[in-house]
Amino acid sequence: MDVSVCDKRIGFPPGTFDLDTNTGEGGCIFDTGELGMFFNLGPYDALVDVSVGDKRLGFPPGTFDLDTNTGRGGCMFDTGALGMYFNQGPYDAVMKEFDDHFSSFGLKRVSVSKDLRYCYNYHPKFQAYAKMTLHFPTADYVVEPTYLYLHYERKGYFCVGVFIYPGQQQQTIIGSWLQQDMRLLYDLNVGVIRFMPENCAADQ
Repeated sequence: MDVSVCDKRIGFPPGTFDLDTNTGEGGCIFDTGELGMFFNLGPYDALVDVSVGDKRLGFPPGTFDLDTNTGRGGCMFDTGALGMYFNQGPYDAVMKEFDDHFSSFGLKRVSVSKDLRYCYNYHPKFQAYAKMTLHFPTADYVVEPTYLYLHYERKGYFCVGVFIYPGQQQQTIIGSWLQQDMRLLYDLNVGVIRFMPENCAADQ
């Protein structure tokens, strides 16, 4: 394997990208699963807690950790997924906070589909949409309301773009809708994900 930049082949020495079968280090992986290509960088992207609005939910330590024995759990940034996905337990807790928030403003919940479970009557003048913050060990990933809700104005309702993870792996997924206006850098050398807010419309 080699790498080219702007038609110039760099010419890495043979074996640069090979997998060391003794240590498990190295190698190159293309993941084309049902939810698209994703990077799962282990403990560095371990989700710790979640806030809805200004209220931190206080999940027990380890709630979102990856179980290395079963492969279940963990948190991923996945450009092939649309919204935010939680396992059933965390999903119920997070959505209760959203429901309490909107109910406090007198918004009525409406039935739309089995996937979009938390939808409410849309009012053009309503602006009190709650943000969601994902707390990681060293940083907070803030999802602003613009990228958290799905609006169906002509049909008269909006929905919270948070879903139950459909598979058996019980994973937490941050989909592409929540990655808008966020610069994400995957540093494979040290195994970390770096992110910062950015106006992507100005990135020409």
